[in-house]
Amino acid sequence: MYLFGASGHEKVVKEILTARGEPVEAFVDDNPDVNEWSGRKVLHDAAGLSPMIVSVGFNQIRKKIVEGLTCEFGTAIHPSAIVSSSARIGEGTVVMAGAVINADVVIGKHCIVNTGASIDHDCSLGDYVHIAPKCAVSGDVTIGEGTWVGVGSCVKQCLKIGSWDMIGAGSVVVKDLPDGIVAYGNPCKVQHMNGQKSVKKGMTMSGERNRIYLCLAHMSGKEQQFIKEAFDTNWVVPLGPNVNAFEGDLKQFTGGDKEVVALASGTAAVHLALLACGVGPGDEVIVQSFTFCASSHPVTYLGATPVFVDSEAETWNMDPALLEKAIEERIAKTGKKPKAIVPVALYGMPYKIDEIMAIADKYDIPVIEDAAEGFGSKFDGRVLGTFGRYGVLSFNGNKMITTSGGGALICPDAEVKKEIMFYATQAREAYPYYQHEHIGYNYRMSNICAGIGRGQMTVADDHIAHHKHVCQLYKELLTGVEGIELHENPSPRYDSNYWLCTILLAPTLHIKGEEHAYETAIQGAVGGAAGVTHKAKTLHTDCEPNTNVEAMRMALDAAGIESRPLWKPMHLQPVYAKNPAYVNGVSESLFKQGLCLPSGPYVSDEDVHYIVNQIKENIVR
Repeated sequence: MYLFGASGHEKVVKEILTARGEPVEAFVDDNPDVNEWSGRKVLHDAAGLSPMIVSVGFNQIRKKIVEGLTCEFGTAIHPSAIVSSSARIGEGTVVMAGAVINADVVIGKHCIVNTGASIDHDCSLGDYVHIAPKCAVSGDVTIGEGTWVGVGSCVKQCLKIGSWDMIGAGSVVVKDLPDGIVAYGNPCKVQHMNGQKSVKKGMTMSGERNRIYLCLAHMSGKEQQFIKEAFDTNWVVPLGPNVNAFEGDLKQFTGGDKEVVALASGTAAVHLALLACGVGPGDEVIVQSFTFCASSHPVTYLGATPVFVDSEAETWNMDPALLEKAIEERIAKTGKKPKAIVPVALYGMPYKIDEIMAIADKYDIPVIEDAAEGFGSKFDGRVLGTFGRYGVLSFNGNKMITTSGGGALICPDAEVKKEIMFYATQAREAYPYYQHEHIGYNYRMSNICAGIGRGQMTVADDHIAHHKHVCQLYKELLTGVEGIELHENPSPRYDSNYWLCTILLAPTLHIKGEEHAYETAIQGAVGGAAGVTHKAKTLHTDCEPNTNVEAMRMALDAAGIESRPLWKPMHLQPVYAKNPAYVNGVSESLFKQGLCLPSGPYVSDEDVHYIVNQIKENIVR
């Protein structure tokens, strides 16, 4: 027997084979720096060596190594293990001392059943599962591929555990668990996504890392069920049971007091909210300047003018003092009030909604909350999007939950929802033929996309918990790093979902490679899909991130880490050069210093450690 992987686990497997009287022919490892292990020479070429056991405890790495081998695989079962004659054990699996495997258990390939673990009758384990020491898995339990069940954990009978889960030591699992989560406790509860569901994550066989993205979509596994229902019933139009059910799920998620319309995008939601507020040609709408363009572009669709208001430094969102100044000056200048106010939950951080609402109420101006990035964020325990007259949500592919593309509008009541739906479905009058007395839009969400949304709602809380966990880990690892500041909730009243974790680099902080920043024109887009982009005309614009920020982005990119600058404020965009703007320099300063870091469900703790190490390594001391 040949053993692949010079590690502590290899020593255990060697002892099992020795106890069975089976000789270990040689140790094999793909690390060229490891030439000796346990007093024996290590081989670096596995070609032609059979049978083999990959003796690596980490499930992902074990799978990557197996996929790179073409040999036959053996098994290693300790003589003291009790294995039923009716149990089936896959190739490459290791069963350690004192383990008990009862009747009709099926164990997949390349699994590890560790010391003293017990697996009761009729259980089924997928490939690459690791059952840690002293675990007790009750009868008729199904455990998906790659899952790790921690030391001393107990799993109740008849449960289904997902693939690539990590269950913490001492957990008591009493209910089914979805794919790709970290869970622990008594009773066991999902804490966050583990970032390891996909075997494409983490280390490759050669020790190289796969790219770490800002926020990849993570599926619960239930999306296909709802999509299949849509196909099976031929509900493949922009209406149907999935749309209705998804809207119901969103209504409950946002508190149950308001109505929700599922739409084709968050941009569509902004557009329809503005329309419902009576915005038209010649009107003005106050919009937070520090935002993505979808907050302001729909204002122009209606022939109105965005008036931009800068941010305050605590939340990075609309400055209430500047907001009131803008209202007063616009009334004095134009003789009429702005038609709406659009604050934005930048990167998930709640705005100072109590102050903004007080000003809006004082001047009787409706508020449209742009919570596209703030799905599940709260202020004083209340979900964003429910304070103003309307609330905007986004389900783009990189948001907290996704419908591939989509959004929703939170409405004050059923009558308003009905009117929004009228305009979202081409504004057709009730005649036996197509009669149109208003301009409408094709903005409804499809029943297929809503099916994805229904599946996503089953893991929405898990996604939010994971993003918060990642931010906390960044905080711990960046503590004491001079010149790097992580943006956090300014007080307990604020509860950000931390859609993207963001940092500021002090202008005095020097980064390796600063002298090469902006030397090369960017081809395409940085940070997410952007469709078709025009080729950059120049290497520089009149306002851009500092050279140390660009140097850090470039360094992280070279290390396989996606990052991107903060949004460039709208009042600094050429397309809005002539628009009124009330500024204090805050958003411009943040844009020049800020960087977004990977935060999504597939970002593991290991990834965060790697990202922070790369940040530290590229700081010039």
